[in-house]
Amino acid sequence: MPIAESVSAAAVMGPSFQPAALGPVTGLTREEVAELLDRAAAARLLGGVDRAGRLTFAHALIRRTLHDELGAVVRANLHERIAQTLESGRAELRPGAAELAHHFYEARHTLGPEPALRHARRAADSAAASLAWEDAAIQLERALELDELRAESDPFDRCELLLRLGEMRVRAGHPDFSTAFAEAADLARGRSATHLARAAIGYAGYYYEAG
Repeated sequence: MPIAESVSAAAVMGPSFQPAALGPVTGLTREEVAELLDRAAAARLLGGVDRAGRLTFAHALIRRTLHDELGAVVRANLHERIAQTLESGRAELRPGAAELAHHFYEARHTLGPEPALRHARRAADSAAASLAWEDAAIQLERALELDELRAESDPFDRCELLLRLGEMRVRAGHPDFSTAFAEAADLARGRSATHLARAAIGYAGYYYEAG
């Protein structure tokens, strides 16, 4: 595989990437990957290694150019291979929840919405545990988008996603938090009194706490 194509595959992995993942994604051996990375560094396409031991690109514009020069179908296929490689359980990879969620989301039309939805939920939980409310909200927005791609959406499951999104938006100070609670209430009405009550309390935002 030519150096440009291989480094473009790395660009799809993100602003930084794990060298150990490049071999399975491109089909290159460990030795070929090492040679490729040396050549890319010599060509000043790659920069240094970050604190997590991931390689970075010399400049964000280089990575963006390599990424955008690939066709949409090629990028989707690369995301699919990257997602499957990162999920393979190889001990040296240790992908983050958001990283997995991103690649499965980008491969949603080939791998289907279920894996992407599962990882979006996990990424939202991980972000919330780190008090990254805005990031959690973004993952839940994607989860709701993926839910629409399912063969049959479960109204209770979708209602729970909406309630969770509303909660994250409230915590993040998002002005449009009430929209999620209103949609959740519509789904809960006639189905679940508990969900409807949670939607009503959430819709009130922080104001109900004043008393």
